[in-house]
Amino acid sequence: MCLGISVLREATDLAVLLELGYMSNLKKSVAVHSSVYQEKLARGIISGVFSYYYQVSV
Repeated sequence: MCLGISVLREATDLAVLLELGYMSNLKKSVAVHSSVYQEKLARGIISGVFSYYYQVSV
């Protein structure tokens, strides 16, 4: 359990908080609304989860 991050504080199951950019960064703030950028982020997350799962389960 992580006591310092309020969004994770009450989690009863495993949880991951992904911070994918800063809204104060104008370029990222605009990009996050793009479906192409969202797809790129999603594929990167999925790839990372699968890589981790494969390493842990082998």
